[in-house]
Amino acid sequence: MNRRLLLAALRGEADPGWPDEGAAQTALLSEIDAQGVAALLHEFWSRPEGRAAVPAALREAVAGLDRTARMRQLLLQSEARRIAAALAAAGIEGLWLKGAALAHWLYPKPQLRPAGDLDLLFASNAEALRAAEVLAPLGYRLPIRHIAGDLYVYELLAVHAHHGLELDLHWRLANTALVSERLQWTELRAAAIALPGLGEGALALGPVHALLHACLHRACNQLTGGADRLLWLYDLHLLAHHLADAAWPSFVELAIERRIAEPCLDALRASARELGTPLR
Repeated sequence: MNRRLLLAALRGEADPGWPDEGAAQTALLSEIDAQGVAALLHEFWSRPEGRAAVPAALREAVAGLDRTARMRQLLLQSEARRIAAALAAAGIEGLWLKGAALAHWLYPKPQLRPAGDLDLLFASNAEALRAAEVLAPLGYRLPIRHIAGDLYVYELLAVHAHHGLELDLHWRLANTALVSERLQWTELRAAAIALPGLGEGALALGPVHALLHACLHRACNQLTGGADRLLWLYDLHLLAHHLADAAWPSFVELAIERRIAEPCLDALRASARELGTPLR
């Protein structure tokens, strides 16, 4: 029930029948928080056409969730800029992934795309280790360094000693061994786009690769049952809308060539089913 209500709101549909009090509203707020869409709903409901159909108590409660998320976003953005500056000074190139990147080029406002942590992709395990060394003076430590590696996961987890922010240092685009080698650093770097919001020299995946990554991210999360979190589906929805008509053949050809067409099609069908994303 709550998921149906939230999907209707994200699709921009008319009043789906919001609960205005009690346990039903409490449960809905818990779902909004878990699905990561408080900022989007608050933005929609701040407009006159969206405000009227929503109970005032619900709007105020979602505004509170949004304020909390924005405080977290300010921390993440500040840390991302510090990290980007430190890596640039050391001559280490990385590509920002997922929420930290999408917030700055895909969403109309950065605060509409909250993130739980930060993710960076590097050319190799050696470069990820170099980055960890550079970031150690900024307070980042590797608490489980001894189990990170090609036999387990293709990332290092760095945690800030004081505020606990997690930074994942990747050297493969996906942790699933079946698809970890399908997209290589050289091609990802060649198509990267600038992220001026995170500082001079900050880079992110280009639109085609970002959509491929979102599809692979969903496939990896199917193992844990969280593949269709609404925020991640909304990423897919916006990425598909953003991709220029001329770029769609490249996306399709690359998905087929690298043998990842099935998870890509499955992800886009889920976005179409839930959010009405047009499939081209």
